Amino acid sequence: MSNKKIALELLSGPGDTIQEILDENGNDKRWLADQLDISGNQAWKLLKNELFIDRLLMAKLAHVFKIDFSYWYNRQKLFREKRIRIKRL
Repeated sequence: MSNKKIALELLSGPGDTIQEILDENGNDKRWLADQLDISGNQAWKLLKNELFIDRLLMAKLAHVFKIDFSYWYNRQKLFREKRIRIKRL
């Protein structure tokens, strides 16, 4: 396995944070989809860091998890920046 692939697999994104919160509270993907008013497929992609978190979704995450909007904004931004840097290696 290449170093780039390993680095990408080790990179933690917003979906990883969301999964941790769900696990801590005993919630699942269906609960998340209902709370965010998104499809189950979108919730799956969100948890896998494959769904871009736009401002509307950031606001919903802030409301559902009681974590400030700026946290989700910065989490998404840093994840995308690091991912781009790794892919350029």
